[in-house]
Amino acid sequence: MSKGLLIAAPSSGSGKTTLTLGLLRALHQRGETVRGAKSGPDYIDPRFHEAACGAPCPNLDAWAMTPERLGQLAGGHGTLIVEGAMGLFDGAPHPDPALDGKGSAAHLAKTLGLPIVLVIDVARMAGSVAALVRGFLTHDPALNIRGLILNQVGSPRHATLLTRALAPLDIPLLGTIPRSKALAHPGRHLGLVQAGERPDLDHFLNEVAETVEAGVDLQALLDCAAPLTPYGAPKRLAPPAQSMRYEWVQTHRSQIDAPIAHRTAPAHPERSRDPHLPRIPTEGTRAAWRFPRVAPHRVHARGSRQYQ
Repeated sequence: MSKGLLIAAPSSGSGKTTLTLGLLRALHQRGETVRGAKSGPDYIDPRFHEAACGAPCPNLDAWAMTPERLGQLAGGHGTLIVEGAMGLFDGAPHPDPALDGKGSAAHLAKTLGLPIVLVIDVARMAGSVAALVRGFLTHDPALNIRGLILNQVGSPRHATLLTRALAPLDIPLLGTIPRSKALAHPGRHLGLVQAGERPDLDHFLNEVAETVEAGVDLQALLDCAAPLTPYGAPKRLAPPAQSMRYEWVQTHRSQIDAPIAHRTAPAHPERSRDPHLPRIPTEGTRAAWRFPRVAPHRVHARGSRQYQ
């Protein structure tokens, strides 16, 4: 049976993506069957996940998807490592404050029964880490936080201070990741530079995997995973048109949807300059885009001919 766990953090920028990539690549290199997934509609990180382990990476959007759809997408072989979006409890607001957080990583974890490994950026703290972790452990008793990974640890002495502070909480410390500029991603508007635009991507993934394997107890992390509830196989659909610069498509949209009558359109500026392209009805059409600001002159040159 397939198992899964969620990598979460108190906030964005804590190192979830880098850690997840390192785990996927390191476990894949050890011969483990692992898959990545991303909480929410993010279309950037999944391409990195796929490069790290060679398996398709679906989006698990608890705000937009039913529990059945989430279960179908999460199903598969081996261990599913889900990267949470933003902070663990960051989700959509609701008129009733008791229902806040729809679509959050915590919401997804409860929907799928995923144990949580919490990543803490400790670059600017020592003893205070205990108060932070205690709050996350007690904030929602329905969550199953199984372990911690400390990121941006500055020195062996820093690690000792953090470990001593966390000892009374009786939560497993699965590993520490040292502070390193070599593990940083280059960024751009809306997020990271795309996976397909990094000629050094494979080298980067191997370097991250080496760091993670040295600092994290991989077997203890795998032991945190819990069985996933099996759901029926999803329907299949041909993928929409894509281009390097204008892709905005999630893997699950390329694999499951209904009805099968949906069309795909090569609607991006590199190809839309062809005057012989047929006009395509918009109903039932899905166009894949990504970052029109990367080539604004091409978008502008299309004049009144717009694509949505």
